[in-house]
Amino acid sequence: MSKKGIIAVLSAVVLMVVASISLVLAIGHNVSADSEPVITVKDREYFEIGDDNILRGFSESGIIQARNATWLNIEIPAGVVEIQPDVGDDNFAPMLSVFSRRGEDCAAKVVKVSLPEVLQVIGDMAFAKCSNLQAITLPDAVLTLGNYAFYGCDQLETIVIPSTVTTIGSGLFESCENLKRIIVEDSALKTNPNLLPYSSIVFDDECTVTFNANGGTPVDEQVINYNSTVTKPADPTREGYTFKGWKLNDSDYEWSTPVTENITLTAEWEIKQYTVTFNSNGGSPVETQTIEHGNVVSAPTSTMAGYGVKYWYTTNENEAYDFTTPVTQDITLTAKWVVAYTVQFDVPQGSTVSDQLVNEGENATMPVPTREGYAFEYWYTDDESVPFNFEQTAINDNVTLHAKWIKTYVVMFNTYGGDELDDQIVKAGERVLKETPTRKGHTFVGWYKDAEYQEAYDFTTAVTSDFTLHAKWEANFKVDTNIVIAVAIGVASLVIGTIILVVIIKKHKD
Repeated sequence: MSKKGIIAVLSAVVLMVVASISLVLAIGHNVSADSEPVITVKDREYFEIGDDNILRGFSESGIIQARNATWLNIEIPAGVVEIQPDVGDDNFAPMLSVFSRRGEDCAAKVVKVSLPEVLQVIGDMAFAKCSNLQAITLPDAVLTLGNYAFYGCDQLETIVIPSTVTTIGSGLFESCENLKRIIVEDSALKTNPNLLPYSSIVFDDECTVTFNANGGTPVDEQVINYNSTVTKPADPTREGYTFKGWKLNDSDYEWSTPVTENITLTAEWEIKQYTVTFNSNGGSPVETQTIEHGNVVSAPTSTMAGYGVKYWYTTNENEAYDFTTPVTQDITLTAKWVVAYTVQFDVPQGSTVSDQLVNEGENATMPVPTREGYAFEYWYTDDESVPFNFEQTAINDNVTLHAKWIKTYVVMFNTYGGDELDDQIVKAGERVLKETPTRKGHTFVGWYKDAEYQEAYDFTTAVTSDFTLHAKWEANFKVDTNIVIAVAIGVASLVIGTIILVVIIKKHKD
């Protein structure tokens, strides 16, 4: 590269650095350190404001500020009485808004606007296309709202029209997609023909506060002025519950919060808990139970030598407590004792069965022991042939019961491809239950004692040993006539073809 070329490149670099420094200095302290600076435009040097205190748009400095901003906070300078979009030097029709000038459309960058207290007129399309404007407060001095003044303010949800307003232009809130509430301080303005198109929006200065008692006693709703506070109602009541407070969207409600929309407050409850204490009355101690309202107590266990708990009672010793009764208060249950006797179970070569302590005059519970190779028949006292009747025999003394067993045998079934059948446990002297298996493509013939099918099994025979039964089957054969015909035709064709071939060969030799 030539010397002149190097000098030209260095000059360009220097100019770029100077331009960058100038831009930073122009933005100054209004630029934050992040990549999306918050620029506040508030000095008169950023606006075109005439001697008549009418604001008609950005100045060159304001355009530079807005051009380099991602979003803007705008403070209209004190003293401005009107906002009127600039028609431009060539007398074209008004631009999109007061913040759109000479081809620089910055309206979409506007997020916040502060208006001076003396402002009287908001002109046609003044804030049109400020699609990110989140909120705006109109001062009490405002008299006129121009045509389409807030056209396309998509993020605007609520606006208050002061009672001083006398003139409302058409299309004032056209395309304000998220506008939910228009507060009209002067009720006479509600009939203004330019507001009637928006009557489907919440169109008053009142909010309804509804109380969901959530199972408690009803609480009347309150209708209050917009931006005022709710009067805290008397606490509701609910049987078995303690009132904890009111919730708004799962958060504790703050009663000093101004209400700007219809809301529903929901009662929060905590279920009551009760303590159930047990007086074992000389028996082993029993731990207390904590029971939630409406639930039931678990029957406790207490022991005392030679005695058993007949029942538990509250205040009347002769009245047993019903453990299915829902608990609704703290209670104490006292044990009622009676003489008890021991029922022992003699299980020769069988599973162990625990003794039972049975209250005098009551019945024992029949256990069912097990023993390999045997089936349990019943319990008896002295005579093996007389079963003990658990349902009709009251216990009035210590007693020992003996298990009666009967030998059992295992009968197995070999189905040879048929349904699998469970083994049968058959008591000695009894009979096998006849089973009929199935097998695809076969017909079941019967059961045999041997795998060679020499001896069919007689199901009237008493079982005296373990054994296996064998299923006999006959295959199901079905002749398909179509296959027979096809085979016949094939064979005939083969024979005819062979004859023709022989004739041809013979003629060829001749």
